[in-house]
Amino acid sequence: MKRNYTILIVLIIVLSFAYYYFASQIITDKVTEVAKLDQEIRKSRQELNSLIVQDEKLGEFTSILSNTLTKDNEFSSDEIHEIILTIDGIAQKYGINVSGINHGALFTASDQLEHEFSIEFTTTYVKLGRFMNELEKMDFLSVINSFSIDPERNIEKKQDAANVQELDKNYNVSLGISFIKHKMR
Repeated sequence: MKRNYTILIVLIIVLSFAYYYFASQIITDKVTEVAKLDQEIRKSRQELNSLIVQDEKLGEFTSILSNTLTKDNEFSSDEIHEIILTIDGIAQKYGINVSGINHGALFTASDQLEHEFSIEFTTTYVKLGRFMNELEKMDFLSVINSFSIDPERNIEKKQDAANVQELDKNYNVSLGISFIKHKMR
């Protein structure tokens, strides 16, 4: 009888080790599988983020492309009005004093339309940089035709050096920028 109990105890011990061995193998396999799935999810998220960025960039490109292609023979009055309002909005955003915006058709070829806007304003270098950056971001194909910048002069002369530096901070800027469209056939 004692021998049967010993065999039973040895058998229980062997079965216990076998159970824990197989259970640990299953757990190790599942942990490995979860790690692989986690890695795939991370890779998929990176690809998704990349695709989201590409979609945004292509969306911007599509907007520019739609504003660049036309079947018309000239810029519509709505487009000209939109451009003027956008330029004025950018100037107001940075506190730039626009003294005038003039426009006119500059060039019309069989496959290209060009409309020029002449903008006169007073600003500082920092605001000018921001303004030009915003103009560049507009959803139109544009070319700068002319650019003139002169220090703003005040008729009154002051002796104080600080006042002279204050006068040189503002500049009169004259900018000629053309917006271009290509005719579709």
